[in-house]
Amino acid sequence: MPRRDSGHVYYLHPDGTLGEFKPAPGTFTYRNFNVPAGAVLIGCRLRLHRRPLAEIQKEIKQRLKLKKSTQPLALASAGCVWKNPAGDVAARMIEKCGLKGKRVNGAEISSKHANFIVNRGGGTATDILALMDLTRERVHGHFSVVLENEIRIIGE
Repeated sequence: MPRRDSGHVYYLHPDGTLGEFKPAPGTFTYRNFNVPAGAVLIGCRLRLHRRPLAEIQKEIKQRLKLKKSTQPLALASAGCVWKNPAGDVAARMIEKCGLKGKRVNGAEISSKHANFIVNRGGGTATDILALMDLTRERVHGHFSVVLENEIRIIGE
């Protein structure tokens, strides 16, 4: 895989002001970045390294094929809802609890990938939050693990 360097990272402070920094090695870890508490990453500028076009196109095609086969890309979602707990995979745990395909109105725990909540049409934030509560309760009851949100809930 080619080396990628972040030039600058842009984020939004909880008070609505913009922040920017040049990350040092180790700033970004699995599903985490070191910025002020409550900040939301909104963009970055990358320094990329050149590779032959055919090589890049081949890699993109392979990645898209894998993504299409494992993720519900045709439906609206916020991506993976839960962080993977240490030593396990959130999607596997949710599936083992029998929640794949579970719906609350227009929101559904994806039948393709259980760590996605998709909108089948008309789903509201309330529906999604209800599915998240149900998922957290069932996984905790079955595995004694409290799932941690990967997505950040903003607003009321």
